[in-house]
Amino acid sequence: MPVMLGRWNDDKMDALEHKVDDLGDQMCEQRGEMHELRREVRQEIGGMRQEMDGLRQEMKVGFERMHRTLLSTVIGMTSGVLAGFAALIVLIATLH
Repeated sequence: MPVMLGRWNDDKMDALEHKVDDLGDQMCEQRGEMHELRREVRQEIGGMRQEMDGLRQEMKVGFERMHRTLLSTVIGMTSGVLAGFAALIVLIATLH
């Protein structure tokens, strides 16, 4: 052990301290960059959510229109079929 301690003189300890300080500074910078990226991603996700909500609303309106059209079509066709049966019944009744 005395050999190892003899190799680590004050200059080496000072150099190591500077390296550790530099690494700490780099980590702080990277942490700041990560926070900035997270903020940007959150903003972008918020914008996407708003866009999706708008699209969802448009789809809802489209489905409501389609439902009304389908309902009108079914009612119209049912009315036509019933009117045809009624006309057929009247025709059969008048022939006898």
